[in-house]
Amino acid sequence: MSRQRSHLHVRYVQTRYFRSEESLRKAKWEAGGFNVLRRVDKDGNWVPDVDIPNSDVGLVRSRTSLWIRPNKAGHKGVLGILLVDPTISEGFPIWGGYRNFVDCPSMTVLPVPKGPPRISTFEDIIHYTSTLTPEEIANIPKDPRLLFKKTLMIVCAEWHTLVKYATTRLTQLEWEIENPELLGNNGGLQVTIQKLHSWRRRFPIFGTLLSEMLEKVVRREDFMSSRENHVHDLQRDNEILLSRIQDLQIRADRIMSVVTAVMSIEESKKAFKQNRSLARLTWLAITFAPLSFITSLFSMNSELSTLVTTFRVFFAVALPLTAVVLLLTRFVNVGLEVRWKELVRDKGSS
Repeated sequence: MSRQRSHLHVRYVQTRYFRSEESLRKAKWEAGGFNVLRRVDKDGNWVPDVDIPNSDVGLVRSRTSLWIRPNKAGHKGVLGILLVDPTISEGFPIWGGYRNFVDCPSMTVLPVPKGPPRISTFEDIIHYTSTLTPEEIANIPKDPRLLFKKTLMIVCAEWHTLVKYATTRLTQLEWEIENPELLGNNGGLQVTIQKLHSWRRRFPIFGTLLSEMLEKVVRREDFMSSRENHVHDLQRDNEILLSRIQDLQIRADRIMSVVTAVMSIEESKKAFKQNRSLARLTWLAITFAPLSFITSLFSMNSELSTLVTTFRVFFAVALPLTAVVLLLTRFVNVGLEVRWKELVRDKGSS
């Protein structure tokens, strides 16, 4: 149905950096005042000794739409109405935002070409749309998507920034697994798993949004009155971004497998230490069992005059008996261990 409608829309995610929790709180309050329902999702991937304390990155889902008037008898030209989500003014675009689309001019070129205002997405769209070449303007009646081309370029740039940011965060999670001391006393691998789960939840959503833009806008041909696709260069960019999102999802799943394996090893080490402690207690109990038995047996004699002889007999009987019990226990344990290894080996070979 969306392919038959006279409008185009894309959904994307903007990343903004906030130096403090107060700045993030102001951004959420600002988003709550928009005339459209938008929110700032706290990333929560803060890393000790790497990020500024209490700083964070917010992910904002945004949407941009272009309605194109279907031309009827008597209509001339192309009429389009562009709707752009408001831009949060609090915070900063992460890493300074996307790079300028205009090639770097020569040092001899004066005056230096002006870049986008970077005030809001709407202002940037106006700036770049005004730079359409005469050839592109002449082809707008043949392919009205040219009105949307600069907007799509900005959206692709925002996706590219998000992909780079997600790649950086996954790399930091791998560092945390390799060097647990980076986490300090901040929860250990449980915190790493929590961060990883948030990305695993987001990547399928990101892939869906990119697929929608690719299928419903870039590859859409019902707006074209000629066979020439004037936004074909953006198709390759979208396909690369979608492929990178899918690669990040696979990478996150692999990291989760590694974290699970590391936690299993750590739990096994703890269980081994506990078993050794229990083994010591068992040997201690076995050592005192014969002594307790002999003591109870000899205590049935109520004649105090015979205690001297009793002591001699006690040690003469208790010590050899204790040694025999310990040897028998050791022999049984070794036999069980050998039998267990044989069973494991036979099961593995089968």
